[in-house]
Amino acid sequence: MSEHTGRYLSTYKSNLAIQYADDYIYAGAQHMLSLSPTETTLCVYRDHLDWVRTLSWSPDGQRIVSASTNKAVHVWDAATGRQYFRYGGHDDQVFALAWSPNGAYIASGGNDSTMQIWHAASGRERYTYRDQARYILSLAWSPDGERVIASSDDGSVEVWSLTLGDNVFTYCGHASKVLAVAYSPDGQQIASASWDQTVQVWDARGRGQTFHTFRYDLPVGAIAWSPDGRYIASGGFGGEVRVCDVTSGETVSSYNAHAGWVNTLSWSPDGRYIASGGDDWLVQLWDVKAQYLAYTSSRHNDQVNVVAWSPNGYCLASAGDDQTVQVWQVM
Repeated sequence: MSEHTGRYLSTYKSNLAIQYADDYIYAGAQHMLSLSPTETTLCVYRDHLDWVRTLSWSPDGQRIVSASTNKAVHVWDAATGRQYFRYGGHDDQVFALAWSPNGAYIASGGNDSTMQIWHAASGRERYTYRDQARYILSLAWSPDGERVIASSDDGSVEVWSLTLGDNVFTYCGHASKVLAVAYSPDGQQIASASWDQTVQVWDARGRGQTFHTFRYDLPVGAIAWSPDGRYIASGGFGGEVRVCDVTSGETVSSYNAHAGWVNTLSWSPDGRYIASGGDDWLVQLWDVKAQYLAYTSSRHNDQVNVVAWSPNGYCLASAGDDQTVQVWQVM
């Protein structure tokens, strides 16, 4: 992320000394020159025949699992696009995917009211939870890989034990469907974003405690923890991305990222950037420290449903209604 072409966007005339710092040239306290980055396509996966709703990286960054609205789930090589296999366990649209931290399993869920856990190497099913009443909208693994959380359209979030193969507890703090869930990096807290216009941070151990409730004027559909666990980024209808301090509950920054829905957020592993994708077909990179829109990509030809940093932070994977998954790097 630190290499650049040397091309410039604009020039400021000033008598002040110029200081180079990271990806910016600072001219005094008020002026900043940004070097113009370029994006490099590493792989474009085109085997999906419908809108791509979700994806997840393997922990080693070698593979990607992606799913589309025609219930197809594909596991493929992130560098070459070569497909390893298709998982056919679902009977309807797949909305959520999550690769386990140890790389052994993939969790998937969607409109067929099932959460399925299967072997990442073969597609062999390990466990399927069936509920005729609820759609699975989002999934996340605990950092230790022992639990999976699943959010539903009825407003509940269920926490499942991989060892027990059973529900450990259910969080019922939301008044409407829960569109996104995420474990804190230390596994002690869970954040959930809902159509009820709140993001709630609660005890992952099942003690029924809600630590913070962040309220919005519109539904919230995307969240991401900072790697150090101090902040949560959230976005939704209206295009705003907000960064909140988890300890104090205060909003530390916000920016207008997209025209329309913010569908997805991903915080880079080094903590520097927040990537977002929206209904406006764009992927945006926001520099968290400098409070600056570092890059805008228009590589997709329809709305962007998911963005995800590779585990090493070297590149991004993005996917959307143009039926492609694109792996790329910003230089």
